[in-house]
Amino acid sequence: MKQFLLPAGKNAYKASLHTHSTLSDGTQTPEELVNAYRDHGYSVLAITDHEFIVDHSDLSTEDFLLLTGYEFQMVANPSERRKPDQICCHMCIYSKDPHDVRHVFFNPNANDLRRLCHVPERIPQMQYIGRNDVVKDYNVDLINEVVKTANENGKLVSYNHPTWSLETDAQYCNFMGFYAMEIYNNDCAMGGLSEYNPRVYDSMLRSGQRLGCVATDDCHKTEDMFGGFTYIFAESLTYENIIKAMENGDFYTSSGPQILELSRDEDKVFVKTSAARSIALSTAGRRAQNVIGENISEAAFTLAPNDQYFRITVTDHEGHTANSRAYFL
Repeated sequence: MKQFLLPAGKNAYKASLHTHSTLSDGTQTPEELVNAYRDHGYSVLAITDHEFIVDHSDLSTEDFLLLTGYEFQMVANPSERRKPDQICCHMCIYSKDPHDVRHVFFNPNANDLRRLCHVPERIPQMQYIGRNDVVKDYNVDLINEVVKTANENGKLVSYNHPTWSLETDAQYCNFMGFYAMEIYNNDCAMGGLSEYNPRVYDSMLRSGQRLGCVATDDCHKTEDMFGGFTYIFAESLTYENIIKAMENGDFYTSSGPQILELSRDEDKVFVKTSAARSIALSTAGRRAQNVIGENISEAAFTLAPNDQYFRITVTDHEGHTANSRAYFL
């Protein structure tokens, strides 16, 4: 019996899940971001300013939804001025309740807080969960403690731009609890970094993590916009439904092409896409399959018992990709 992996009968909402406004180091106000993304066909926007969570639900409308979140960072030797070779970890933390503006491990005396938050007068009123005395010096165990605390207190956490952060398998293969990682980050890619990260995603999956993948703009300026996005499948455009879909993995990610249908029937996987030159299936091992053509829009693949998981990559004629999350057998 055919199983639809991208939920049939649900709406696909285009989402931008990592953006910055003038409340931290972005060049556009929250209102300007909303207008720009709505005008370009998006339905969901998360304004994730550095170290500063704000409830933007007053900007939501019937056809456009704001998610409540922020970007948390941990940097090696945080007392030093940021250097090009400083390893760090960034993560987007989203609240399951739109009005939940509690920070995780909030330290009012942290150097990065006062540098990145452009509204310092609000710092004394910030709410928090977990510890409030943490020196956010890079440490994998501490990163996992942050994610665990967030998950236990009604949050979802995604892992951001591993190339820009200078992290390696030694770090991200030991992370735990992320619901997704950034397989593509447009701001970093536009800056010249190799921030399309399928190998990192597979490394995290092979380490035992069960997480999805997202593509984001990480928008700081207008040039960063509309390059990485996520299609979220939900019954309707409500905060509860979108968060539930993110939590359940009912989404795929793209920098261009679309995955129109993804289904499975026993050991067969079926894919329908927008016009593409390649549709590929990857697994936990070396076994992979690829359909290549001038103008293809569908493919069928056969699974093997030891594949452990599979995921789909679609590449269009301009080299842009769409990626499904990994589905474990």
